[in-house]
Amino acid sequence: MQVSVKGRQLIETFEGLRLTAYQDTVGVWTIGYGHSGRAGKPVPVSGMVITAATADFILTNDLNAIEAGVLAAIKRPMDQGQFDAMVSLAFNIGMGAFRSSSVARYFNRGQPILAADAFRLWVRASGKVLPDLARRREAERQEFLSSASVDVPAAFTANPVAHKLDSPHGLIQRLASRLELTLAGAWA
Repeated sequence: MQVSVKGRQLIETFEGLRLTAYQDTVGVWTIGYGHSGRAGKPVPVSGMVITAATADFILTNDLNAIEAGVLAAIKRPMDQGQFDAMVSLAFNIGMGAFRSSSVARYFNRGQPILAADAFRLWVRASGKVLPDLARRREAERQEFLSSASVDVPAAFTANPVAHKLDSPHGLIQRLASRLELTLAGAWA
């Protein structure tokens, strides 16, 4: 499975194209479409400049590795929208964080609605909520939920706040999450 054109555009839009190396919000040298040395070569350094064609090539290589990582981490069948959303998340947070994320955990347990809600947990950098990350996670979540294989109540898609506050489905999810955390000893 490969990321779709729509999924790639999602990543390109939120990463943005930078042809001169820069330090991201946590100080990591980055270039192109969010490529850092953690993803492999080339390793961005101060003053480095690349072409748009090189940035595209690097992104393709980075996505190949992320796609393989997501396919290895996810043990259940997924549709294109779910795959694209999870690749975008993994691209942004790294494969290690993705493998241990609640998104992957819930999805592998057959709980796609909880997996979708878990995208919203990944909005911080250096301990601070970043509005750009919140927007990206919401776009990824919507892509994840765009599939026909996820049965989403109408109130949930029309008004996520109503889902969380008024829907019995939302209440059940919150109670299930709280029970899971309690059993794991993580709920205070």
